[in-house]
Amino acid sequence: MKLLGILILTFGFTQCASLNLDKNPPFQITSAMYQNWVGGLPGSNGVIVTISYQSDADIAFDSIYFLKKVSKLESNEYKGTKTLSGRIYTSVSSDRKDLILHSDPKKELKNQLPKLNKLPFDLKDTEAVISYKVESKIKYFKVVHIKKGKPIIHQ
Repeated sequence: MKLLGILILTFGFTQCASLNLDKNPPFQITSAMYQNWVGGLPGSNGVIVTISYQSDADIAFDSIYFLKKVSKLESNEYKGTKTLSGRIYTSVSSDRKDLILHSDPKKELKNQLPKLNKLPFDLKDTEAVISYKVESKIKYFKVVHIKKGKPIIHQ
């Protein structure tokens, strides 16, 4: 029983240590904003997060954690400005394409339970965490004060 307790404590501490936020990343955030978007089809909507940064190092950015969701990051450079962008889909239809609704509850048993994604970070609505790799080690950095931009409406 003691061995089990020690193993649980050890695993808990190593898991917490692996998700420490980096205080001195090899890049500097110059601006960060998010924009809600609505697509041309009903139920098609989401958020685009755009982060501008400066860095001399070659960094492999991976994911962004924002608004209780996770998305892959895309790196771009245009006229000397380096940006990261993440597209987070918030429409209900993107999560539940195979939902069966029927008057007979037995036919609804094939519906899958919704996935409850608990992020490893407690974030406010204006905060995000980006993950990146440096020398094959995954690191995390919190971006604060993300400004809300004008919505984008696709028709």
